[in-house]
Amino acid sequence: ARWTGAMPSSDPVAEFTIALTEAGLRLDGPPIMDGRLYRVPVEGDRHGEKSGAYIGHLDHRPAGFIQNFKTGEKRNWKAAIAPMLTAAERARLVRQIATEREDREIRREAVHAETCEVLAKFLAKLPFANRNHPYLQCKGVDAHGILLNTLGPLSIPGGKTKAQHWSAKGDLILPIRDIDRHLISAQNIDCNGRKSFPRGGQVRGGLHLIGDAPLTGPLVIAEGYATAATIHELTGLTAAVALHAGNLEKVARALRDAHPDLTILIAGDNDHRKARERTPDGRAKPNTGRLAAEKTANAVGGAVLLPAFAPDDPGTDWNDLAANCTAVFYQQWELQLQAAEKVLGLKIGSAGRKCGR
Repeated sequence: ARWTGAMPSSDPVAEFTIALTEAGLRLDGPPIMDGRLYRVPVEGDRHGEKSGAYIGHLDHRPAGFIQNFKTGEKRNWKAAIAPMLTAAERARLVRQIATEREDREIRREAVHAETCEVLAKFLAKLPFANRNHPYLQCKGVDAHGILLNTLGPLSIPGGKTKAQHWSAKGDLILPIRDIDRHLISAQNIDCNGRKSFPRGGQVRGGLHLIGDAPLTGPLVIAEGYATAATIHELTGLTAAVALHAGNLEKVARALRDAHPDLTILIAGDNDHRKARERTPDGRAKPNTGRLAAEKTANAVGGAVLLPAFAPDDPGTDWNDLAANCTAVFYQQWELQLQAAEKVLGLKIGSAGRKCGR
């Protein structure tokens, strides 16, 4: 409409679809405009990645929010023309949206239950991996409760007509559990470090624990497996794998609710090189790892432990720092622990100090 001078469409769903597409989000159908957050792929995402998010609603004047985490773009959206609805029509629309939301939730729960059942049977047949796996050798860490796929691809319906063939023989599989230790999904890691999740699984609030349970001492939460494993092996602290930056706060809140007195440390990724990259509109890309770690720590009364790198160093996490030099890892770790003690107003003591592999 902007290019042709034509009047904007009176169909808010079609209009929102255009806005989402312009922001680089990829949808396999019309957007769901029920006021809830949905994650979707964006241009440039690898299979299984969902670097886009949107919220849309149709009540009153249709509006929404769009975010592309890959480009850093985020903006509000509002329909150009508000549909003229009577009170009865608006009430009927609200009931319809509520019914559709309930139906989707029921279907989602059914698919999730089916996926967990298929996963559980499959994982029960797999042996534990060892340090000789190429990915673990590359990262310099051991296998902590991680499994080795010795059977080949797993067929997962996931609520679709065509089943997903997930994982491959020789890949690592990391079980994902909720705070009550129930299996809710898994993460596949191939020899090159490419990661994927099974269709129908649930990552939200899910984690993989490395170390002692029940939790009594300080707990470290990290994004990835290699980072959590490195911290556990070099410091002796129990570490939780949150799987990605967007899940850090959800995992931390679940742990805080279950353990009100637990000392929580967030070992964030430092995406320091992002600041030198620009979005299409010229803005600096956000340091997603640092921002997510800081937000999470503030939400649960924890402290952030963030590794520092030279401007030209491609490293982003504590595993990268340890790979560069273990001595530098310990120097920075000690400084970060001291800063955390000041933030928390307590002495962590010997916990988390030099331990070694």
